[in-house]
Amino acid sequence: MGCDYNRPLLEYAATLACQEALPCSFLVANAFTLDSPADIFTSTGVIHHFRGKGLARFFEGQAAASPAGFVHCDIKPSYLAPLGSWIFHRARTPSRRLSRCSR
Repeated sequence: MGCDYNRPLLEYAATLACQEALPCSFLVANAFTLDSPADIFTSTGVIHHFRGKGLARFFEGQAAASPAGFVHCDIKPSYLAPLGSWIFHRARTPSRRLSRCSR
């Protein structure tokens, strides 16, 4: 199960999973509030969106879910971070739709 708030990104992931015949499902949701708790949390390019208490709440939500593990990757804070973030988001958001795949 993969969760994100970015619907086009999830649609892209679902198409790729289908093309590779991977038994994956994707849901537009908050991974911290799923009915079935997550085993592992991963995030790429998310943490830089949180500051102060928001960042603390992010990690508190993760801890409350009691995952087996987590991996968070983000850019290094610097004066170039806003540009790097913009490039990252442009690169990871699909600009075109892949052909639909039926299971």
